[in-house]
Amino acid sequence: MLFDLKALAEYEGGEFETQSSNSSKKDEDKDDKSAKGSEDSKEALLFDEKFLAEFDESEESDEPQGGDSTQKAPRTKDIKSDLVKTLIKDLIKEGIIEAEDTELESVQSYDDIAKLVAGTIKRNELKDLTDTQKDYLTALRNGVPVEEFTAIKADIDYINTLDDSSLKDINLARNLIFHDFIQQGMDEEKANMLSDLAVSSPQYYNVAVRAKQTLKKALTEELETKVKAKETERLVKEQAVQKEIDMITNKIKETNEFFDGVKVNSQTKEKVVKSLFQPVSKKGDQLLNEVMEKYSSDADYKMKLHMLHVITNGFTDFTKLQQKLETKVSKDFDKKLEEVRFKAGTTSGNGTTLETKHNTLDRLKNLKFS
Repeated sequence: MLFDLKALAEYEGGEFETQSSNSSKKDEDKDDKSAKGSEDSKEALLFDEKFLAEFDESEESDEPQGGDSTQKAPRTKDIKSDLVKTLIKDLIKEGIIEAEDTELESVQSYDDIAKLVAGTIKRNELKDLTDTQKDYLTALRNGVPVEEFTAIKADIDYINTLDDSSLKDINLARNLIFHDFIQQGMDEEKANMLSDLAVSSPQYYNVAVRAKQTLKKALTEELETKVKAKETERLVKEQAVQKEIDMITNKIKETNEFFDGVKVNSQTKEKVVKSLFQPVSKKGDQLLNEVMEKYSSDADYKMKLHMLHVITNGFTDFTKLQQKLETKVSKDFDKKLEEVRFKAGTTSGNGTTLETKHNTLDRLKNLKFS
């Protein structure tokens, strides 16, 4: 050993026990020394085990040895917290995370870091796009039909190309005035009549400039309204889906028996939730969980699933399967009984007759298995 465990065990008050200089102690019988050495070895071994046990306890304890609660030893979560902070600094330095100081202060775990990374990606995913491209992508993600978006956006872009001086062209002026009336909800006949009246006036230019402004504003608001409406619709659907997911997840967690007599533990419940809601593939726009994926690609799986559905009457009655299982167990048990009877002697070593054994085995055979 690196140090004398025996000496440490005998250490008291910071001082070692002094050894006597009496020479008579050095001349003790060898057998006594051997016995004493054996006791020392045992004592050292006991101390060694005790020392290691106390060391392990001190590593696991939040409180320092000696009962001093004012100074606490480093804890695992403190070490983890330091690692998290170091990792955050490196991620910020590399430009992987962009976050406000208030966001960084709330980070306590690696899951929090993952959320920061996801937020940074979300903020920068449209960074290299133009405003038009951003509007287009936002509209498509929220479910605005491509045709509707492109038609309205094209009208807005066209209006933006017109400067006021170009509206001195009477035909262009009339066209803008006409579409402004249509945008306000007027029918074509009335819009045509009022447009002709407008361009016949010396003030038609001013009317056209105002029509240009109101038409652009109306088209922009129409597009924003469509995007907002689709976004609200999408969020409502997502909330409904999440509500259903939460409801099913809670039901799974609260259920101990999915089928009569079949109990499941928490790990199995987690696997069921994962099987239900974790996508493993995608078919078109539809995400597929593992059951949906196998159902769509594995003919044998599909056949067995439907067969089980029919046999159990929609997974509500498992008596047919239970009967088949009990029949198989009974046959296997009969086979084992015959093997035992065949191997058994006429009389056992303790005087038990073969007939007694047969009676015992017959009683076992008649036991009911639940």
